[in-house]
Amino acid sequence: MQWEYIRKYLPKHRVRKDGKGRPWSNPRDALNGIIWILKTGARWKDLPERYGAYQRVHGRFQNWGKPRVMQKV
Repeated sequence: MQWEYIRKYLPKHRVRKDGKGRPWSNPRDALNGIIWILKTGARWKDLPERYGAYQRVHGRFQNWGKPRVMQKV
């Protein structure tokens, strides 16, 4: 139920018009990874693999910071 409330604040997946590139990873996993980092104070490199690649999760954190997504969440 909480996820349904939060999901509306996250940006939609970007898809290239030419259909190339990897599909975006699950935004829920990325958000959980971001929350884990903020809660534990750990380094991004220490992010458990279950949240995805730390570089990808960190990139989402940076991208979501620009439109103030994290403040809305």
